[in-house]
Amino acid sequence: MSGPLSFCTTGRSLLDVTDADRANTGGRPSKVAQLIEEYGLEELGAELEHRWTREQDRQGLRALARFVNERAVAAAIEAAGGEAADPANTYRLLTDEEVSPGVRTQVENRLRREGVDVAALREAFVSHGAVRTYLVNHRGATPPSTSDAEQLRRDRERLQRLESRIASVAEDSIERSQAAGRIDVGEFALLVDVDVVCRDCGATYAADELFARGGCDCD
Repeated sequence: MSGPLSFCTTGRSLLDVTDADRANTGGRPSKVAQLIEEYGLEELGAELEHRWTREQDRQGLRALARFVNERAVAAAIEAAGGEAADPANTYRLLTDEEVSPGVRTQVENRLRREGVDVAALREAFVSHGAVRTYLVNHRGATPPSTSDAEQLRRDRERLQRLESRIASVAEDSIERSQAAGRIDVGEFALLVDVDVVCRDCGATYAADELFARGGCDCD
C-alpha cells in the first residue's frame, strides 16, 4: 500500500486540531489512531470529536464508525491511484450481510485490480466501541448527555428502521420465490408490526405507539 496521503491545512480551527494536541501519548495507540496514521487522515480525529459532541445533528458512535470506515475505503483507493467515486457504497458491499457473496467477490476483485490491499483494508475497519475508546481516551472528549426525550426518539427511530428492514427482506424473499415458481401469490402488501402487551392491565400497543404516547395508561 502506498504511503499516507498529504493534506494541506491553514490555521487551527475545531476541525484541524491534530491528535497530538490531546492524545494520551503514554498509552498504546487505539485502532482508530492507527487507521488515521496508516491512511493519512490527520484531520479525521477532530472531525469525529466535532460530530460526536456538537449540539445540532450530533452523530452516534455507529454512524461515526461507518464514517471512519468509508473514509478509509476512499483513502485506500486514492492511495492506489484510483478514484473513490462512491466509497459509502463500496464499504456497504464489502460489509453488509445482505450483500450476496458473488457481488462481494466482484467488488473485492475490482479493488485488487486497482491496487488496493483488500485484506489490510478489512483489518483496518473499526467498530463503534473503538471509536468511543479513541474519542474518550485519546482525545479527552466528554460523552454527550442524552435527555430522556432524545433517547426515546432514537429508540423509536431504531425500531422503525428494523421494521422497515424486515419488510424489505420479506418482500425480496417473496418476489424471488414467486419469480422462481416456488410460490404462487398475487399482488401483496406486507405488514410488519411489533406489539407490546402490558401484563399488568392487559392493554396491547404497537411498539411505535407505545414510544409515541410515553407508556401505558395503567397505574
